Amino acid sequence: MAFLNPTQLLRLTELKAAVRARPGELSAWQELGDLCRHGGMVHEAIGHYQALVGAYAAQGAVYRAIGLCREILTLDPDHVETRRVLGELYARDTEGAGTPVTLPIAMSSALLPRSSRVPSVGVPGVGVAVADASDNIEDDNDDDALDDIDIDILDVDAIAGLTRTDGLVTLARPEQVPLFSGLSAQVFSILVAQLKAWEAAPGATIIAEGEVSESVFVVARGAVRVQREVNGATVVVAELGPHTFFGEIALLVHRPRAASVVAIEATQLLEIPKRIIDELIVLDPHVQDVIRHFAEDRLRHTTLLTSPLLSDLPEATKNDIGDLFAVRAVEPGDVLVTAGARAPLLGVVLSGVIDVVTNEGERLSALGVGDVFGEMSLVSHGVAEVSVVARTTGRVLGLAADDVDEVLFAQPALRARLAEVAEDRAAMNARFLHETRRV
Repeated sequence: MAFLNPTQLLRLTELKAAVRARPGELSAWQELGDLCRHGGMVHEAIGHYQALVGAYAAQGAVYRAIGLCREILTLDPDHVETRRVLGELYARDTEGAGTPVTLPIAMSSALLPRSSRVPSVGVPGVGVAVADASDNIEDDNDDDALDDIDIDILDVDAIAGLTRTDGLVTLARPEQVPLFSGLSAQVFSILVAQLKAWEAAPGATIIAEGEVSESVFVVARGAVRVQREVNGATVVVAELGPHTFFGEIALLVHRPRAASVVAIEATQLLEIPKRIIDELIVLDPHVQDVIRHFAEDRLRHTTLLTSPLLSDLPEATKNDIGDLFAVRAVEPGDVLVTAGARAPLLGVVLSGVIDVVTNEGERLSALGVGDVFGEMSLVSHGVAEVSVVARTTGRVLGLAADDVDEVLFAQPALRARLAEVAEDRAAMNARFLHETRRV
């Protein structure tokens, strides 16, 4: 405590009293941990952070829990307990679905009413749980301790699947968590230990349009804006809040970023560089399947939700239609649509470059991420006038021709949009052919 001034020491006392009296006030745990860290009380800081991780885990806020676990590891690189517990909660369940997980004492403090707390117990390698640190604080000061703080209050009794007994907390395993749930507990623990957790200041550029980087990012806290430069003007593509991902295409292909991402407010990010993924694949080949499935699922969601094809449809309808599309890997030279035959699918490009070519092999246009193909034949119920051929390795989303008719019948807005796309494509093809033949 020698590193804290008198004002900070007083604040430390107030915070200890507050979290003892009202453990659900999570911002107090955060401030308490930060203050202990600043004062050189590393074991105490870790104990307070562990309590906060337990509270986040109980609410299903996995990415906040992981971010704070990374903070613990910066204080003690050999700390194992917290990431082990998170792995048991969120990683692939090899022991059978639904197995509950009991939190250690240090991770239960913010989830227990005062009457349920266990007596003072030291946690080896972690320090003393915060309930023990406040034993000498008078209760009379508790009610006014945090009147000047904007507090996030955790309603412990409202958390489903939470069992409190004998001073411990047992959590039911949550639903699947994107990316992390497909990993083994061992790989999960290694990933948490190696990923980067950092905070972007308001207005900071996290990703710059046109740069080449190979990381996927998770917004643990805060919000970001995705934007592109179009004809000299900045166009906002989307705003993303907590528990959302961006940059996942970097896990599939090496290419410049298609948009910039800027922090709207102070934002905590989890950054997973592709090199870490590559190292984990060597350790466990199953990781490659997990990552590919995750990246493709994220690309499917992002591409379909932002594609002009579905822009006029309600969000729920977009998701329902998106579930009908299947991901297909393509290699250079693969023919996706053949001129003179009905298109076998309505396709949306996920990654790579797809060419539209004539029977003579003339390239009419190149399709990139989000572009649609096969619509002319499917809308007109006729044969395709041009072929669609993969130029590079990539992936496409495909909706089988038989399913297209059913979807179009149920969604007039989509049918009208496809008709517009088909009309524009036909005009572009005709113009290109006219100019080519004139030359």
